[in-house]
Amino acid sequence: MQVEFKPEALDELEKLDPVIAQRILTKTTKKEGGFMSAALPLDQMSTEEKLIAMEELWADLSRNQEQFESPRWHEEVLKEREERVKEGLERPIDWEEAKSELRRRFK
Repeated sequence: MQVEFKPEALDELEKLDPVIAQRILTKTTKKEGGFMSAALPLDQMSTEEKLIAMEELWADLSRNQEQFESPRWHEEVLKEREERVKEGLERPIDWEEAKSELRRRFK
């Protein structure tokens, strides 16, 4: 898997998890525009390491959310779901109920 990192993001990751950062840095090359290209060793990472990396990427994206525009299809899906709720075809459930249901299904 090929992923691009800003150097600052790798610095932050190194502070949080030096093991993952080192794995990334050993497979990293400089690119134009100050970005770095890295192949994550997903097959060598534990689930916990993958989740940490994913959470860090998500946190970084969330800090800069005004830079991103949701794709048009997001709005379309939300409108469709809203209609299904109005028509009684779906009902919203809270997060705890959803987690319980998923755990039950995938035991």
